[in-house]
Amino acid sequence: MNPDDLIERLSAEVGQRPRRSIPASLITAVSAATIVTLGLSYAFLAPLEWTPQQLMQPVFMLKIAFLVSLLLASLSIVRDLSSPGRKVSLQLKLALVPFLILAVLSYDEVTARHPGGLQHELLHQSVVACLLHVSLLAIPAFVILVFTVKAFAPVDLSRAGLHIGVLSGCIGALGYAFHCHDEFITLAAVSYTLAIVQMGLIGALLGPRLLRWA
Repeated sequence: MNPDDLIERLSAEVGQRPRRSIPASLITAVSAATIVTLGLSYAFLAPLEWTPQQLMQPVFMLKIAFLVSLLLASLSIVRDLSSPGRKVSLQLKLALVPFLILAVLSYDEVTARHPGGLQHELLHQSVVACLLHVSLLAIPAFVILVFTVKAFAPVDLSRAGLHIGVLSGCIGALGYAFHCHDEFITLAAVSYTLAIVQMGLIGALLGPRLLRWA
């Protein structure tokens, strides 16, 4: 079989794949990464004692909803970037929705309930701690996802690395979310957004190196 016939055959097979299916190996990788991250979080970070009332607090529930929704959107994007020929425009728009909702709620909190501003809280060391701990907790997830996605031979390595970083950042943030009591939506929004964007940038920089086939 000559190269042109092989390329045509592979392209036809890609076109026949279900566009909405997520490979079992990718789901397994995300599940394993989440379990490992939660385990490391519990083992190495001082666990907080949560009461049912604290778990039902609006800020905590909003934080978990933000991370889970962004995780699912990022998983869908990574799925599509792992397979040549798939478009991710709709998934990108969906991934922006959690950020927009959090931004609107933060704006309402600052302008309506805290008109004096939250500068002191935003400059607090908890923001720096969030950036550090989320990035450390995201490392195992990043490694697991890189090796998993690399097997699919993605084409756009920088974009794939970017969204692998975002996905691993969401997993790391979930691991850290149970170890801090956030009183303000704005503080949670700034901390977790910066931490996830930080991992995305790291992924975009390392993606071309780590995802390339030798």
